Amino acid sequence: LGHDPLPRRRLLRARDQPRLARGGASARRRGAGHRRGGQPGAPGGDAPVVRGDRPGEAEGLRPAAPAVPGRVAGVVNVEIPSGPLLVLVSGGGDSVALLDLALRSDAQVSALHVNYGLREGADADEAFVRSLCAQHAVPLHIERVVLPAGGNLQDQAREARYALAEQLAEGLYATGHTASDQAETVLYRLAVSPGSRALQGMPARRGRLVRPLLGVTREEVRAYLRERDLRRREDPSNADRRFARARVRHDL
Repeated sequence: LGHDPLPRRRLLRARDQPRLARGGASARRRGAGHRRGGQPGAPGGDAPVVRGDRPGEAEGLRPAAPAVPGRVAGVVNVEIPSGPLLVLVSGGGDSVALLDLALRSDAQVSALHVNYGLREGADADEAFVRSLCAQHAVPLHIERVVLPAGGNLQDQAREARYALAEQLAEGLYATGHTASDQAETVLYRLAVSPGSRALQGMPARRGRLVRPLLGVTREEVRAYLRERDLRRREDPSNADRRFARARVRHDL
């Protein structure tokens, strides 16, 4: 409309915005504190170096960071707190992966398995966890709990499990909730009681309870199990649509 079209490289930059510096193959420093030819933040140093755009990359756009920092070839990299850590181990894939990650960290690891006796394979799950912890010399607490009749069994089981962890843990205690569980929790809460609380999901830490795998999806955990050749138990209740969370997982 009477003006020459802007060059392609200026389409995403305001006219008064300075052009980004172009860096060569060796220009890999990051942040204002890094200077050429001196210590970070040294007086009189050159201006910080900002890499130029790669071929085909529009100015102002950068590729998204990976969902899990440091993830390589399906192996997840998560932060495990140091010090005494009680890992809640059901025998399922998420808790087995969490136990393995904790054992590879600096944490002083122990484990808790709760047997509710609610299904046929409960004793086999307990035997699996006993064998797993014995294999790695992990101190293990086995607790058998009878839940009251009526009410929400999954909620009652969770509250009983956390109460036991509070009693037994010397420091923090950890569960294997993943980003996939987080999404299911938000959807479930929105369906049951829409509101701002539903969108908050599960915190990464609440009191002494920590959830190190919240930044990792269930698929990434499965890839980690394959990478590490780790065995796990399958809980059939995860596919039982009589439970609301199972319906959310498989039908939404």
